[in-house]
Order: sequence, then structure tokens, then C-alpha cells
Amino acid sequence: MEFARLCDYADNIEQTNPGSICLVKTDRNLEPGKNLFKYFYVCFDALKKGWLEGCRKIIGFDGCFLKGACKVDLELGDGAGLTIMSDMQKASFEVKLKEELAALGKLGKENNMCETFNSWILAPRHKSIITMLEDIRHKVVRRHVDMIQFAETWITDISHMARVILEENKELSRKCKVLSFGTDRFEVDEYEYRYIVNLRRRTCTCRSWQLRGIPCAHAISAIYHQEEEPYNYVDHWYRKEIFLKVYQYFLEPIPNMKMRPDTNNMVIEPPAPKPMPGRPQKKKRKANLDCAILDFSSCILLSIQTWIDYFVFFGPVHVF
Repeated sequence: MEFARLCDYADNIEQTNPGSICLVKTDRNLEPGKNLFKYFYVCFDALKKGWLEGCRKIIGFDGCFLKGACKVDLELGDGAGLTIMSDMQKASFEVKLKEELAALGKLGKENNMCETFNSWILAPRHKSIITMLEDIRHKVVRRHVDMIQFAETWITDISHMARVILEENKELSRKCKVLSFGTDRFEVDEYEYRYIVNLRRRTCTCRSWQLRGIPCAHAISAIYHQEEEPYNYVDHWYRKEIFLKVYQYFLEPIPNMKMRPDTNNMVIEPPAPKPMPGRPQKKKRKANLDCAILDFSSCILLSIQTWIDYFVFFGPVHVF
């Protein structure tokens, strides 16, 4: 069984990918004398370096808690400047995020990207554990190369998605009226609403600029008022140079587990089966079904006999 060689697989990763961290957690208390699988954690050094050097600090929650090794590996610190993305109504994070969580409620927390990742690994999730982990690793390696090739198709220095949003906001900015309060502060009216824009701090009270890093319609109207180009105010995270930093490090190949000799590592056993969430299905007993069919048949026969008796005593029935 693949669970039995999970520790060997973890050693295989750490030996072939220096700097990577791989942990296998077991439960010895549930069934004494057995090492039942609890969870598997892996942090590839190449992916960690790329995330630290080229990614905006966005963490996706999917029913997990960021603590222990993960918090240290990703250098999350106290959570300042961290953007949280979750498929839950409320995200959980053990360290204090200062005032970020309070502001998060105003920005909106619902996002389907975590579920998109789940669907991306849907096929591997139904396989045995080492086969599943290998399939996910191969998907990551292929995506790594695809993203580098994708960056070569950009027609500007910023990503296609950022450029589309910027052009849409330019169109919306035509509906705004600007009043300048110096060189970097503005009141921007959009119909009956008013927003405050600060170009030096790159903020707008609609909060879209801070959330996306792309000038909103109100900011663009203020930028045009200053006779400047909105393109220059797009965050550096969307620039091609920064994008390619994410993929400058590559995972190293890993030998097949069948070619690796057996070791004296701890033998892990599969976890105990857990009941699936949701309402359990009711099991219909065949005897009850037969009785129901018998009763229904009796009713039909009784109805036919009733109409025969009626015809014999009263004659045919006429319907008007």
C-alpha cells in the first residue's frame, strides 16, 4: 500500500529538492499500536522562493488553519499587508492580522478561486495517496512552463487581465467629476456619490484601488486631471518582470518510488473511515416495496370489481 511508503516519499522529495520541507503527521492515540495517517505537508523550495519574490501576499483558505511550519515557511509574520481569499464566510487565521480582518469585511470575502483549485485537482483526488501527490506535482510542473510561455504573449508590460480592467475603468471615469485639493488629493463625484482620491498614497475611498492595485474609475479621472497616464499607476505586481520572477525557479525531478529501496522508516496505515457530511440516505427495504405494490394492485382490482357491480345493477354510465 502507498500509505506504508509515505515517509519514504517525503524523504525522496527532500533529497531531490534541497531546501524543501516535507512533513508527515500521524495519529498514534486513536488505535494503539498503529500509526494512522493524519496529514501530509509539503513546501517546495522553488515554489516558496517564487512566491516570496514575485507574488502579492494573497493566501487562499480552504478549511485549514495557517500555523506552524506553513506560517514560518511563507514568512507571514503578523499578517500585515496580507490579503485573504476564502471559500468560507469567515476565514480563520491564528495570528492577529492587526486591522486587516476588520477591513476585510468591507472588501468582501467570497471568492471561488479556492474552489477552482479544488476542481483543478479533482481527478488526482480520487487516486491513492502517492499517485495523487505525484499527479498534482506534475500538474504544477506543467503549469510552471505554461505560465512562462503565456508571459511571452503579452502585448504590453502589464498583464492582459490588468489591462482589460484598466480600460474598463477608463471608460467609467468619463462619468466622474473631479475637484482638486492640491497636487494629490481630489474629490470625485459619481452621480450622487462622492469619493476621496489620494494619488500619493494610491488610495480611493471606494477601496477598489487598494484591493486590486489597479486605478479605479475615480482615481483615473483624478490622474487625467493631472494630465498623467493611468498606466503608470498600476501596481508592479502586474508587470511582466515581476510575473516572471514567480517562475524563475524550477522543481527538480523525482525518481519513481518503485526504484527506491525499502527503508526502516515508520510504516503508516490509512486513516479510519469517516462518515461523509450531509444527510445519510435512507435504505428502502424490499419487503416494504413488495407490500406497497401488493396494496396498490389490490386497490386497482377492487376499483374494477366496483365498476362491474355498478354496471350489472344500474346499466352503463354516460358521461356528459
